[in-house]
Amino acid sequence: METTNALSLASHGRTFFQLVGAPGKFFETRRHQLYPRASMGFLVISALLFTAASLVFQRCQTPMVTGAILLGNAVGMVIILSFIGYLVMVVSMGKKVRYRQLFSVYAYASGACLIAAWIPHLLIVSEPWRWCLIGIGLTRGCGLKLTGTIWIIIGSITVMTVLFRSLLPLMQA
Repeated sequence: METTNALSLASHGRTFFQLVGAPGKFFETRRHQLYPRASMGFLVISALLFTAASLVFQRCQTPMVTGAILLGNAVGMVIILSFIGYLVMVVSMGKKVRYRQLFSVYAYASGACLIAAWIPHLLIVSEPWRWCLIGIGLTRGCGLKLTGTIWIIIGSITVMTVLFRSLLPLMQA
């Protein structure tokens, strides 16, 4: 288990392989150590790698702007999704875990999936895998029951879809 909070590619790689190789064990061993600082570090390194790989394989006229958008989206979506998940949990089940624990689960799961998300058409695999990792993290890392976890995931996806669908007409104007 990684005990340091140092941001390095080596610690990122170890965390990534532990998370992908045995996600249940990964979250169980960190049940009382889900800290936003470590998970945010993992997410930021994953987001930087995702952004760099995306820019290498995309032909764009403004790579700095595109890179900033990709990086902001990769990190920002985790913050938005974790906040929505927390709200769904609090409204439907009461406060079961702290936001920082829930955020850490979302950050680790999303960071692991960002490593492959830059590959075209792999969204079909990486997005469901992210939600599976979030589910495993919520049950094994946060101690939520499976039914509560499923409810949080379904509620989060529903709220996120409604939110972005309702904002879509504003962006087309």
